[in-house]
Amino acid sequence: MGFLIAAIIITAILLLRLSVRIRTDGGLTLIAGVGFIKIKLLPQREKKLKLRDYRIDRFRKKLRSEELADEKKCLKKQKKQAKKAEKAKAAESDRSDEPEAEEKTDLGELISKLTRVAKVFIVRFGKHLRIGLRRIKLSVATGDAAQTAILYGAIIGAVQNLYALLVSSGTLKTTKKSELTVEPDFLSEKPSAQIDLTFSFRLWQLFDMAIRSLIAYIKD
Repeated sequence: MGFLIAAIIITAILLLRLSVRIRTDGGLTLIAGVGFIKIKLLPQREKKLKLRDYRIDRFRKKLRSEELADEKKCLKKQKKQAKKAEKAKAAESDRSDEPEAEEKTDLGELISKLTRVAKVFIVRFGKHLRIGLRRIKLSVATGDAAQTAILYGAIIGAVQNLYALLVSSGTLKTTKKSELTVEPDFLSEKPSAQIDLTFSFRLWQLFDMAIRSLIAYIKD
């Protein structure tokens, strides 16, 4: 009887679903879950005010420590800005029309590389990983109409390739309320993104991945 109860408990634990939900909409929200238990990792909760922290002696000590921290940050920032200025000056002296065209090529190569990396990840772990798509809403903007159009073409192509890859792997789960849009914004100066994705797998699948990786390592 005891063995049966232990087996039931172990099975229930192994069937627990581990999940991570990522939301971006003006800020990053990260929620980790084990079964029905959800824990918000980001943003961190604001600390409650305590009256004892505002006694005059503690307040002065705290204020002084904050001032010292601000001074250190300011010095660090000044050093970074000086280094950036030196690099920018050196780069500007060597800049020409040819490197600018090369930068555009690098952007397309970067997107292609991300797609290739995603493909490798899906092939190795896709059968275990479940991706829940609630929202991916991208607004492409650069402040220049021509550059926005070029960037929009690159991003829409990459998103289509990634979406087709996820659908073909069977890891993507959507609902009627799921939203996937990529739009150019010729009036704004900066791009924006609203993302709501959930990544999840069961605990036994984690052990399965670890065991398979160990076996492959031993064989090699």
